[in-house]
This record gives sequence, structure tokens and C-alpha cells, in this order.
Amino acid sequence: MNRILENIIEQRNGHYCHCLEVDTGLQLEETIAQLVGEFEEKYNTSEIIEFFESIELYYLGDDHQEETEIYSFNMNTFISEL
Repeated sequence: MNRILENIIEQRNGHYCHCLEVDTGLQLEETIAQLVGEFEEKYNTSEIIEFFESIELYYLGDDHQEETEIYSFNMNTFISEL
């Protein structure tokens, strides 16, 4: 299991759902950027990418094009470019 995920589960006493619920692609990008900023002091880039590549995404909106963009979002590329 990913070290970031293990630490979060431990800190929350097992009460953690490894997912993101978003309404827009921009919201997804902002959330990832914020979390990467918090993680980068303690974890290396490959651990951060692994953490996000294993996360479940749930689109909450009703725009089919936005939904397609969110579910095809490349976490690896986005995080590498931050």
C-alpha cells in the first residue's frame, strides 16, 4: 500500500474513503494541486503520483463533456507539471 495512504488511514483511525467527488475539471485540478503542495514536503513525487493514480473519482455534475474530461484526466502528467 502507498505510504501516503497508509499514513492517512492511520491518522484517521481507519475512517477514510480514498476518493474525490468533483463538479468540474477545475475543481479536480485545484484539489490535486493543494494536496500535492501539502504532500511534497514529506513524500517524493512518485509516491504522490501513486497515491493519486489509485484514488477513485466521482463526477457529481450533469455535463457529459465535463464528465468525460474528468474521467480521462491524467494524474501523472498533471502532477509532474506542477
